[in-house]
Amino acid sequence: MSYKSIFIFDDGSNWGGDWSHYDLINLSLIGRPGFGLYTRLDQPYQGAAPANRWQGVDNTLTLIREDNEELIDLFRLVNTAPLGGPDGTIWKQAMEQAEATSHTLYPLWNVFFQPPIRFSYAYGQQAQGPGNELGGLRSVPDNVKDQPLLTIKVSLHINTPPGMSSIDADLVFYVALGIENGHVAAQLIGSAHPWRFHGDGYGAYQNEINRSLEKAANDSVPKLDILLGQFQTYRGSQLYLVPGKASPRLEEGQSERGSVRSYTTLALIP
Repeated sequence: MSYKSIFIFDDGSNWGGDWSHYDLINLSLIGRPGFGLYTRLDQPYQGAAPANRWQGVDNTLTLIREDNEELIDLFRLVNTAPLGGPDGTIWKQAMEQAEATSHTLYPLWNVFFQPPIRFSYAYGQQAQGPGNELGGLRSVPDNVKDQPLLTIKVSLHINTPPGMSSIDADLVFYVALGIENGHVAAQLIGSAHPWRFHGDGYGAYQNEINRSLEKAANDSVPKLDILLGQFQTYRGSQLYLVPGKASPRLEEGQSERGSVRSYTTLALIP
């Protein structure tokens, strides 16, 4: 049986924006959404599931779902054992990459991985942005402009020499998901590296910082293959992304509060 989840986002935030940059930049400068808070309601749905299960307008998203869906909690997968957490492969890889990046920078510059790893989404062409410290992709392929892209965010803190503000930064990876031969297929579309000077501080070397973060994002792509390979172990005939935590169908009349700042769930249909 099908049903629909209705997500109503707070403060008129557009449902389809790129939620990955909320904590680093002045969102009003580029028209991106706010904090990703929503109220969810579930209702019966009698029609056939459309090819694109996501339908939205303004601050409201409707997602057509199935009762037999299998929900994969991506946040838990990556941030708890055995893959995640302090002893997990993915966290260790992130810490090692941060340390390696530190050795490529000027003296007294040091990069630190700031867990957890967060998941969100950007709806197709809304992932396009100015790049550099403001984030977003310079371009989005035509074949993914009308589907949600999974965003994977790795947060960093960069210590700098005395007299210069430290830096908060994110490496954001945009991934298109689909089904190929009964398995989940994950394609990396691109990466972004939004950042800001920490707190109310200020500094210089913006061009150098952008070049270093771009290199760090590119160097991290082989490490990302561990996670993308994990996706490919899942089987199904269809998939779709669900905003927020892995929560099954709500009783009609119930509501649920949630956020897409850190959580996006993978739903699989057998």
